[in-house]
Amino acid sequence: GWPYREGFADRPDLMARPTSIIGTETDPIHEYDHSGGNSWVLGGYVYRGTAIPGLYGKYIFADGGSRKVWA
Repeated sequence: GWPYREGFADRPDLMARPTSIIGTETDPIHEYDHSGGNSWVLGGYVYRGTAIPGLYGKYIFADGGSRKVWA
């Protein structure tokens, strides 16, 4: 839904919600706080490798503002 929606919140300051949506709007699975320099998600994928078993099946992404990597 970006840019009219970020996480669960409408963002009319960025863009008005369109009157019609193409496809199906889907709520996010997770939302995180934008404090401490966190500002936007950069990329991401679900890890299916074998080198780091503790990360298997987790979505790995970085925050472009804080430069933190999350799973």
